[in-house]
Amino acid sequence: MKTLTNEAANAIVVEAICAVAPDTANELAGIGLDQDVFQALELDSMDHVNVITRIWEETGIEIAERDYGRLRTLDSLTTFLISAMGSGSERPKSV
Repeated sequence: MKTLTNEAANAIVVEAICAVAPDTANELAGIGLDQDVFQALELDSMDHVNVITRIWEETGIEIAERDYGRLRTLDSLTTFLISAMGSGSERPKSV
């Protein structure tokens, strides 16, 4: 089982946000780890879903819709990814 470091998980999250909203890359560096990143960057609920989808596409980690509401900070997203990788809840990427 592959483990995910905090830095690697954070990079996945940042890449997903920048892929969905490329014009926010400079602002993202100033967002606190426990700040609602979507509110701070003025991203809407569809952007949030698209970020979650992008993370799933990149990692194969399925994120249940019931968890979306608590995954709004860089810290919560990063912690979720690390925990999910440790629990083996990722699934293979489709080929």
